[in-house]
Amino acid sequence: MHLKNVAVLQFSDNDFIVDSKLQSFIKTANKLKVLSLKSCKRITRTLDFSRCLNLERLAFEDCSNLEKIDVSIGKLKHLIGLKIFLCHCLQNLPEEIGDLMNLEHFIVQQCHKVKKLPDSIWKLKSLCELHFSTDPTLDSEKLWELPSAIEKLQNLETLQVNSPYLKGQLFPEIGRLHCLKILNISRTRVSEVPETISMLPCLQRLELLACHQNQKLPTLPISLTHLQFESALLRVIPDLSNLTNLVELYLDDGGERGKHCTGGFSWIERLSKLTKLSLRLNHVRSAIHMETFPQLPSSLQNLGLSDIRLIESLCPNMRNLLHLDLSRIQRQVFEFDGLQLPHLRELSVQECFTLKRLRLSSMRKLKGVRVSLCSSLDRIQFPWVFDSLEALSIGGCKSLKWIVYVKETGQDNSEYANEMITSEARVILPSRALNKLQSFMLSNCRQIHEIQIVGTFEVLECFEVHDCSSLESLGGLSNSKNLQHLCIGENNALRDIEGLKCGSSESLIDVLSTKLPIHCHIKIFGGTKIFEGTLESCKHQVQKQRRRLSFNSFLHCILPCFFRLD
Repeated sequence: MHLKNVAVLQFSDNDFIVDSKLQSFIKTANKLKVLSLKSCKRITRTLDFSRCLNLERLAFEDCSNLEKIDVSIGKLKHLIGLKIFLCHCLQNLPEEIGDLMNLEHFIVQQCHKVKKLPDSIWKLKSLCELHFSTDPTLDSEKLWELPSAIEKLQNLETLQVNSPYLKGQLFPEIGRLHCLKILNISRTRVSEVPETISMLPCLQRLELLACHQNQKLPTLPISLTHLQFESALLRVIPDLSNLTNLVELYLDDGGERGKHCTGGFSWIERLSKLTKLSLRLNHVRSAIHMETFPQLPSSLQNLGLSDIRLIESLCPNMRNLLHLDLSRIQRQVFEFDGLQLPHLRELSVQECFTLKRLRLSSMRKLKGVRVSLCSSLDRIQFPWVFDSLEALSIGGCKSLKWIVYVKETGQDNSEYANEMITSEARVILPSRALNKLQSFMLSNCRQIHEIQIVGTFEVLECFEVHDCSSLESLGGLSNSKNLQHLCIGENNALRDIEGLKCGSSESLIDVLSTKLPIHCHIKIFGGTKIFEGTLESCKHQVQKQRRRLSFNSFLHCILPCFFRLD
């Protein structure tokens, strides 16, 4: 292969490329500027880069046997971008990387044996973007700290280090990185963010998720637009009222039992640009647990809350809210009918272990509803006309017996409608009420005995039911004209599925008469038995089985005749 004039060379999913082959290809590639190796499993070490000194971009992705990067990489004085991703056998990064004087983008991710950055990293004066992540498991002998000399990286805009091996106080000199826009040290053992961070005039995003050694936040720069902070050692809720440009705020105390946080939230209403708020503060003694919920800015579009008491006082001015996520709330009844949430589109209710009733009868504009791990929930109440709902997911609700559709004045009062409303242990999906439903999932709901689709669904594409141990019957599937994905599994009592059979020796024998779409992908599993494929391939399989059975029957008839002739 002649590569004299080649500027871009990419190998992907190639078992032909070995170390020697790669080296021979590069010998004549004097004009090569881009070299990318992806899923080349037989590469164990990089080439001698002395033959391709004009390289500007170099990438190794999913080269699972790559063990070593040649020290000659330091000779690539024109290299702008270096990416090393999913190279699990790579042990170390050579210090010669610090000689890449023009490197702007340096990314090392999911190379689990690489525990730290090279000490020479501070020499990369042109660096704009640094990403480093490693294995979440911890070897205490390999802990390290970012060197304060990194302050010399005056062009750095993104600093992202996600490694449990990074420890200690973040260097105070960080306040001199005046171009820094993104600082992400999530999943590290960093114990303190210095006050000098307030000196960063361009900082927009600060991410400190799973930083469980950190007790508090310092004063932050007013330029900040996104803040995420999670720590099991959080003791005091900070006053963030100066962050008037904040768009997203996430605060999490790590869910640790036996501790108490203090602080108030009155400052939240001053964040007039806030559109996304998540408070996972399970042990905070503050206004969030008092009789009046703190006033929230009307700009909010996404709200996530954990362990609040009075949901009724939640949203007096939440008319712009689009997404609401509630978890671990100690209530027996959620009544949303009195709340002013005219634009709410997504609702998630999870881990509310004492919840018994969920009433959504006035929430007609919801597009997605997810209810999970509410073990005491026995009833969900929907509006009789739920013509906006596109996705419904219910999982881990072991006591659920009722899905009720509540009529409003003047709506259908027929016997058919009443039946839809009063069916215990029976999930009914009426097309008249759910005509926009595209995805339905039910899992680990042990009290449900029957699921029935009523009427014709024109848009239902995905239907999943699994781990429902009392489920005996599933009907009306053929009413779903555009079903693309059907998954049924580990429903031990299930025997009656329209057009399909599950768990018997004649598995899927009724598929020839079903009216499901021919290209529907079906997955049925239980115990050690599994079928997966399109309905078209399933029909082909059944036809072959029937021909084989017919041939066997023929042999049973004809063979005795031959024996009698003898």
